[in-house]
Amino acid sequence: MHDQPHPTQVAAHELPTIGVLNIPDRMFELDVSRRRDVGALLYRGPDENLPAGGDPMANLGSWTTRADVLAEGCGLLFIDEAIRTEFPADAMVPLDIVRQALLEFRVTGTRPTCMTWQKSDVY
Repeated sequence: MHDQPHPTQVAAHELPTIGVLNIPDRMFELDVSRRRDVGALLYRGPDENLPAGGDPMANLGSWTTRADVLAEGCGLLFIDEAIRTEFPADAMVPLDIVRQALLEFRVTGTRPTCMTWQKSDVY
């Protein structure tokens, strides 16, 4: 194991990109604790609940996972450890849910519906 100061990012290259740098218009950042069997996801991308418009940036947002029950004694998980941006305490969900969400994203290319999300101001 080695320290990883910046977040793990998951994106699908076949999905739309934004700008001259061709940055994926949707991706995940995640952190996990295998020891505690929990993880948290930050999804950045289009809000499928809003009507599609001409400006691809208009419907973009970010959301973190939201647990139904707070995980006790789990410590911190980071959106970006290098700048000490923490996931909210209620963002920690079982690793099985994290896996399920990533598999759903692989199939649908949209924000997974297998879990609850909360709006985030981190983008």
